[in-house]
Amino acid sequence: MFTLIIVPVTPVSASSSITINTPTNGQRFTGNDFVISGTTSSNATVLIQKDDQLLARLISDEDGAWSTTISDLPDGENAITAKVIQSTGFAYFASATSLSSININQLRFNDRSLNTTPGFPFTSPFGLALLPSPTQDLFYSFPGVFNPSSVPSLIDVRTPASPQQSTVSGYPTPVAPAKGDFTADGLKYFSPNQQDNSFSVVDVATNVHIQKISLSHNPIYIQRGPNGNMYISTEGGDILIVDPQNYQIIETISGTCSGYIAGITFPGQYTSHQNYYALCVTTTNGELKKFKLSDNELIGTYDIGSRAMTAVLNIDGSKLFITSSALDPEATEVDKVRVFDTNNNTITDSIQLHGGAVGVLSSPDYQSLYIATPAG
Repeated sequence: MFTLIIVPVTPVSASSSITINTPTNGQRFTGNDFVISGTTSSNATVLIQKDDQLLARLISDEDGAWSTTISDLPDGENAITAKVIQSTGFAYFASATSLSSININQLRFNDRSLNTTPGFPFTSPFGLALLPSPTQDLFYSFPGVFNPSSVPSLIDVRTPASPQQSTVSGYPTPVAPAKGDFTADGLKYFSPNQQDNSFSVVDVATNVHIQKISLSHNPIYIQRGPNGNMYISTEGGDILIVDPQNYQIIETISGTCSGYIAGITFPGQYTSHQNYYALCVTTTNGELKKFKLSDNELIGTYDIGSRAMTAVLNIDGSKLFITSSALDPEATEVDKVRVFDTNNNTITDSIQLHGGAVGVLSSPDYQSLYIATPAG
């Protein structure tokens, strides 16, 4: 038996609110499943969470109604939060003028227009990507293997008319920092050092390097999971699960995803860490591997045609959008977004691109995909 504590959360956008109609606060259930429903604005994205753990993502209908079933909750009290997301923020993209500098532009999500406020675009040291904070208009750019001696830069755009760029103080060199991720509260940034067998932790408020943690293999990428833990893919094929509070490795999943891993994603509406399935897209041989995190069981290996650069899930985890880099001379199908069905584990469709892809971003409400293409 379990008890629900219901917490509707006011969204950042004042234009929308969310109401939970069923169940009622403090309602007791026998069994471990329940239906949660409510209302918000039409076609809005609703997130259902237990503490920091994502349980479900869904879209309200034309009348604003939404409903979903949550399964396998543990016995005892469960505090369930419903949030609504509006795409009222910004996307940031960079155009390279040289291997030493880039121009950063700001794109509004609500009307998909460039911000022409004085201050944009602005020039920053060269970075391969922009990693956004989950809590405020801050993000990190990183140089990667193109410039191993450079360090990540914090981009502060909380005042659009006067964006600020500053490199991380005390960051070790040369280590080739690559794609990392913020903790769920946005207070720390985890950065993989691709040529140093280590990852670094940065304090976002001060933009100061806190600690470097040694690893047995070079890391490739770091991604925050829906449970708040940090997942590190490595050249050795291991996936390391790291506690974001003490930076300790909780678990090592050995050799499950061989080769360079483009990313780790968590499809579906699952209610516990034990039921997460990870999709690992390798960048060496055009394979996608699916495994269960609870026991490291490899569910299957699937051909996706060409080695990948990025893989982004849709709102309910049923589709994975896979791209290969237009800058990769050994990749094929760079002019397409391949659509992988995570239920039947096959490529079911493709989206034609003009000039290929060099970067992919999902909007905050998970309803749009933004793809950067090469100049020309």
